[in-house]
Amino acid sequence: MSKLNFFLQETLEKRAVFKAMAGENEKYNYNHLLLQSIEENHFDGEIYLQYSELEEIYKTQICELIQILGKKEYKLSKENGMYNEHLDTRIFFPKYLTKTFNTVDGNGV
Repeated sequence: MSKLNFFLQETLEKRAVFKAMAGENEKYNYNHLLLQSIEENHFDGEIYLQYSELEEIYKTQICELIQILGKKEYKLSKENGMYNEHLDTRIFFPKYLTKTFNTVDGNGV
């Protein structure tokens, strides 16, 4: 067994990644890791969420994420890009970064 193969077999999450890389049909849901982290930790800053209601993942993942963040009372800055391809986030996210870094303290304040 190669070192990479051994590394990717350590945990359930890594095994799922390995199976996906190997071409198996098991779909791995990365979103559950994010949701688990939100439940286990607290963050005092603002969360910027850039998405598109036209993408498939909006209904399957983003709506749930927004709902959970709202219940946890996180400060949430949302931007609906209205694009069809996830790759188009590249059009919107740099604008947010530029705006944030051009603020007085570089953190959006």
